[in-house]
Amino acid sequence: MGAPPCQRLLTHWFHPKEIATKWAIWNSSHQIGAALVTVGGGYLIVEWGWRSAFWVPGIITVFLALALYNRLRDTPESLGLPSIEEHKEKKSASLVIQEESDQTLSLREILVDRVLKNKLVWYMCWANMFFYVLRFGLLTWAPTFLIENKGSTLVGASWQTVGFDVAAIFGGIVAGSLSDRAFKGRRGPIAMVFMVILMLFLIYLWQIPSGSNFQSSFVMIMIGFFVSGPQILQGVAAADFASKKAAGAANGLTGTFGYIGAGVAGVGIGIIVDHWGWDAAFIVFAVSSLMSAFFFGLIWNYRSPVFGPAKPKNKKK
Repeated sequence: MGAPPCQRLLTHWFHPKEIATKWAIWNSSHQIGAALVTVGGGYLIVEWGWRSAFWVPGIITVFLALALYNRLRDTPESLGLPSIEEHKEKKSASLVIQEESDQTLSLREILVDRVLKNKLVWYMCWANMFFYVLRFGLLTWAPTFLIENKGSTLVGASWQTVGFDVAAIFGGIVAGSLSDRAFKGRRGPIAMVFMVILMLFLIYLWQIPSGSNFQSSFVMIMIGFFVSGPQILQGVAAADFASKKAAGAANGLTGTFGYIGAGVAGVGIGIIVDHWGWDAAFIVFAVSSLMSAFFFGLIWNYRSPVFGPAKPKNKKK
């Protein structure tokens, strides 16, 4: 629930030409927290019982919430500063028009016109849903798979999952930087390529012989590296397509579809493994990867208005 407000704030404090990189740095908190709780939760349960795994993170969250309430600010304009676009460079004409129209938007227009009627946002909804089947399927079931099929110990599987999360930090930053700099704000190409590579590593993990702990660890790290890029870029793309004022609503919608996928992965993969085995589960993961790549491919040439048209018009001779 904290993600959409943070994503909206990012669009106000960072320029569209750098936002994917900054978004990836912000998103690294997700992986750092997951890695800490994967290892720390086990120690808390052993030392102080299972309730401590709820109490300690809860108490930390309360203190962090108070710190954010005290220090976090809504927009540069609320502090008497110019907008980030004015601070960085002269605004493009298309961005000026969009921001002027944003000022008069009602809540209904934000939700309906900028989000619900926006086909590009819906592409990101479906891309995110299929992506989260994979992302949370791995997060939930990878340790069990590694123990049951690859001969890993419980401790070994935990550390491989931590490696997955740590690698995701670097993968997200690389994806964001490439999107901002090499592809000039186009999020689709990087996200699509990452999803295809991710599918190949999933197949590799599926086929690794039992007992090959080094190979399993290496592949889990590579999967972690490629898994966070699409997660970040779908959020950035949704914000690009919906505008700054509707960024929170757009990411709320794509996030809802993501957690539908996560729910399907949590229960659905367990049912699939019980009835048809791990082979069927990995087929679902592979198909989900391809479907997510397909929807990212549909936004191949789209980007934020601040960059201008993705394909420049041919000049008349």
